[in-house]
Amino acid sequence: LQLFVGSGWYDLVTTVGDAEYMVAHAGLPPKRVTLRRYESGHMPYLGPDSRRQLAADLREFITQASRP
Repeated sequence: LQLFVGSGWYDLVTTVGDAEYMVAHAGLPPKRVTLRRYESGHMPYLGPDSRRQLAADLREFITQASRP
């Protein structure tokens, strides 16, 4: 299992650091977790710059996760 977590710096629902804290305490192997932050709020896909970066990060994540 590989996990991708994308967070927005200005997210008022899931504040900065919450996702990292949860992942750190979930007992997941760090090598299987990808954490990314975006210049956005709760929905990074709404801003054009963060949407492009999120799309690029997801493409890279999926490409790497599908390799043996």
